[in-house]
Amino acid sequence: LLPVPPLDGGHISTALATRMFGRRGFIVSHVLALGLCVGLVLLSIKTGALFMGVLFAMFGFQSFRVLSDVMRARNEAKEEEGPTAQSLREAQQALREDRLDDAWRQGNRVLETEGLSPNLTSRTHYLLGWVALKQGHGRPALDHFSQVQGQPVEMHAVAAAFSLVGDDARAVGYWKQAWGESQDRTVMHEYAGALIRLGQVNEALRLPGVDPAAAFRCAERALFIRGAYSEAAAVSEAALRHVPDPGIAYDAACAFARAGNVADAVRLLQRAEDLGFKDAAYAASDEDLAHLHGHPAFEAWLARLRPAASS
Repeated sequence: LLPVPPLDGGHISTALATRMFGRRGFIVSHVLALGLCVGLVLLSIKTGALFMGVLFAMFGFQSFRVLSDVMRARNEAKEEEGPTAQSLREAQQALREDRLDDAWRQGNRVLETEGLSPNLTSRTHYLLGWVALKQGHGRPALDHFSQVQGQPVEMHAVAAAFSLVGDDARAVGYWKQAWGESQDRTVMHEYAGALIRLGQVNEALRLPGVDPAAAFRCAERALFIRGAYSEAAAVSEAALRHVPDPGIAYDAACAFARAGNVADAVRLLQRAEDLGFKDAAYAASDEDLAHLHGHPAFEAWLARLRPAASS
């Protein structure tokens, strides 16, 4: 009958205290139990009753854990009503709306808050990891994801971050696992793209239901984002042997142009034209082709496309 959970007396005292004091009574009953356990442990040490001491030390530890969990939950609930949590929610909303600069700025302000709880710290790192990923920055994404605790980080997010830093040897394993868990076709094509970047083209194209064009575009996009323009162009040009697509040829031209390779850029633009590309207005305003502006071969290509577009 001692008022110590999990003894019968503990259940009785908890029920009575809760009836009398409401939610606060639950805390009162466990404080009472913890105090009693401490007293009994001290008494057992004094009298040499070691078995009783060990038993009530275990009961006291249970009460202490319950009180810790309750107090942590109360603090987190209180924190959720505060201005810091509101700032985090605003940053999350900015991320959902693709206002990435706002999300990044607000998220970093939250991290600078003094006395930030582990829960809010972890959630903020998760947010900033996704912002960095959407901005095409793999290293900051990995840094933030590594500091997330208490919630899972999606496998495809980790895979994408490794792809962006150029560690495809590690990324491919994460892409494979993410695809196995989700069976998502987009994830499958990212997995295929990682295989292509590793030179395993045949294995990539043997994946069930793979779209070669999508696979090669995924392979090229990661290289383009991380600034490996010559490699991106080579992947896209290699793709034309499997998928003679005007968009892929145009992407290869853009990558060659970003790399400063004017001759190959114009050559791939002509290949795109041969395959059916006709959007002269888009090509003329595309920043990826800015290096070609004023080049006679590029201007002649544009001039040849414009009558076709108007007709």
